[in-house]
Amino acid sequence: PPPSGYPNPLPTFFAQPPTGPPLFFHPMGDFADMDLRENTVATVTSDTGLLEAEQATAPLLPVDIERPEEPHASLNHSLRYDASEWSTLFSAARALSTASTGQTERSVEMRFDDDSSARDRRKVLGIGTITIGVLMVTCALQMPSGPQHEEVSGLVNLAAAPGSFAKLWQSSKDTGDLFTMKADLAIEPDFPHSGFFIEVHPEQVNQEILGFGGAFTDAAALQYNKLSPFQKADVLEKYFGAAGLQYTIGRVHINSCDFSESSYSFDDVPNDFNLEHFDQNLAKAQETFIPFVRDAAETVERTASSPLLRVGTPEMTDFSKFTVSEGPDPGTSALQSAQGQYLTANSDGSVAAEGRKIVPPSGFKIIDQGNDQVTIQTITGQFLADQPDGSLQAVANANTAARFIKVTQSDGRVSFRTPGGQYLTTLPVGLKILASPWSPPKWMKTNNNMQNSGSPCLKEEARPTWAKYISTWITRFEALVTPVWALTVQNEPTNNAAWEACTMSADEEASFVEEHLGPTVKAEHPDVSIFVFDDSKHLLPEYVNAAFSKPHAGQYVNGAAFHWYTGDWFWNIANVHKQHPELMLLGSEATYERRMWKEGNQNPYADWRFGEGYAHDIIGDLNNGAGGWLDWNLLVDDKGGPNHVGNTCDAAIVFANGEVQVHPQYYFIGHFSKWLPPGSKSLGIEVKPDRKYEASKPAGPYGTCTGEGGLEATAVKRPDGLFAVVVLNCAAEDIEFKLKIGGKRSEGDSPTSVDLHDLDPSLMRECLPGPELYSRNPA
Repeated sequence: PPPSGYPNPLPTFFAQPPTGPPLFFHPMGDFADMDLRENTVATVTSDTGLLEAEQATAPLLPVDIERPEEPHASLNHSLRYDASEWSTLFSAARALSTASTGQTERSVEMRFDDDSSARDRRKVLGIGTITIGVLMVTCALQMPSGPQHEEVSGLVNLAAAPGSFAKLWQSSKDTGDLFTMKADLAIEPDFPHSGFFIEVHPEQVNQEILGFGGAFTDAAALQYNKLSPFQKADVLEKYFGAAGLQYTIGRVHINSCDFSESSYSFDDVPNDFNLEHFDQNLAKAQETFIPFVRDAAETVERTASSPLLRVGTPEMTDFSKFTVSEGPDPGTSALQSAQGQYLTANSDGSVAAEGRKIVPPSGFKIIDQGNDQVTIQTITGQFLADQPDGSLQAVANANTAARFIKVTQSDGRVSFRTPGGQYLTTLPVGLKILASPWSPPKWMKTNNNMQNSGSPCLKEEARPTWAKYISTWITRFEALVTPVWALTVQNEPTNNAAWEACTMSADEEASFVEEHLGPTVKAEHPDVSIFVFDDSKHLLPEYVNAAFSKPHAGQYVNGAAFHWYTGDWFWNIANVHKQHPELMLLGSEATYERRMWKEGNQNPYADWRFGEGYAHDIIGDLNNGAGGWLDWNLLVDDKGGPNHVGNTCDAAIVFANGEVQVHPQYYFIGHFSKWLPPGSKSLGIEVKPDRKYEASKPAGPYGTCTGEGGLEATAVKRPDGLFAVVVLNCAAEDIEFKLKIGGKRSEGDSPTSVDLHDLDPSLMRECLPGPELYSRNPA
């Protein structure tokens, strides 16, 4: 992590040697390495933070070069910058990253030294992630606590390479860790343990992870538009880049919302029921959030991983069609996805759509098996087999190969459908846009005002027009910016707010979907999903059940969205997921309004409790059926706005006094968004002793995590085959626990373990094999 005053986290840099492909690195740990040829300098431009390399015979900027105590075989220099040098580095056109030498190649190490004051500033949270690449894994972990009774800390992420080691990322208030990768952890035979026990059940595969993100409100966009080019690049990287949170969902508002400077619509002409005066350019949105969305979408597309392959989609879409061409070897075929990338079988057995050139791994044989069925064989002789979680894997046993019915479409492309009716599909890589209306134009409303709402909200004659208005907005937004992934019917239909609002009862919303919005949107935008509700969790089942009680409304509903403002209510999510497992469930809004701030604070401030509250809500949502979680404003100003009715809030990133300030929520969200990518599958998980969320008990207040119930955890199986477990400790004490993944013996495997021990508030020690080494630090 960079010292105080530097961008945090630092942006990703790109290095382009004189010959060969670009080198990519980012300083997420103590240092970042890259190799540069002789007489090559690293270049940093002040406006974008882009690091390039070009030929030079002399240094362009003098810097202090120190030779490390143990240099590599090739010449290795450690470049150190103090605060003034860092400023010079980003204001200068070029910075030296090499020295004259007879070597033909060198390794350059850029080390960003920390200091105690900066470290103290970063002690704001405690969260972690574990990713584990083996079927049967058990581990024990001691979580750090906060130093005071009301200071709680400890969230970690765990991961493991198949075979011997797990990897751990930790963020902790006590240690100053922020997304810090700790020492590799040895996987051990199972061992006895008393105390907290977390068990993950890989055989219990639940909902798919949709993604994580935040809202492109007018307020956020107004701050983004104030940023310098470098600050814009920094914010984009923080939220959407590979070095940042890797957000994949963004929420936008149709017409204005409370986080706009004033109320507006895109057709203010009274009684324009044919929408002849609809603003086709969406001019107001062009002035505010559209540039932000466009830049974010480009960042996601540039940094996102390869599209995933799935078997399990009952509907045939454009992403289920493949162009078949001649493969790299005689008798093979290449399969190109709708996004132009070729299906590739990787050496680890995974299959993805990646690369825009035909290479040997993208060659396949389509083998006729009779009865109109085919199997797909890789160039190395393995067969594509569908897994229980819907992913594809290349396997040696032909008997386990997936059988497909090859269907040639009218455009010449082919689709592969299983006998059970499931299509082979690529999951698109890109920014998912969730659009939500706050209020129709005032002339459509019974109170003739965009703010507040009458009952009913919509004039009867305006109902079909409002549906057409929403569909037209989607058409124009997609033409100007990027595709819309999903639509919520109405933001907070139960809230007759002081700002833009349009109340609808559960029956009114269901009728509007059935009679107007569903038929109109699905006819013009069949790929746009419709989410009902979009309000606080306590009434979620009522609105979902109302939609499915109508004769035809349910056919248009793809999901349900909800907010956190009435408290946990996790059992409502679980009940809806149980009744409608096909529905996508999404936490679509959460934030800390000013009334939640500590007494005396009138401006947003860094409060680590806010991060813990976010993590608590995300874990509760995911464990009960939600597929994703969205923060509210991506950016706010130093007052928590602008908001035209004074309803100010905090945010994960605040722009104040010309600086981009990161708040604790950022790191807590990141333990989910960075390590639980879209396409992951949520797994069954138990934490003992258990913290029960039951309807018979009062719902905990939103955004609160006291640690009274001990540990909280969620787990997924990622598309790359790794298990990822996120564990949260909100207690004011260290908690040691045992984590077990895969409780049943499988053929050829037996339960194994990872022993994470001696994790105190200052140190994580690498675990060593042998039960005699399971000693605990008496402190």
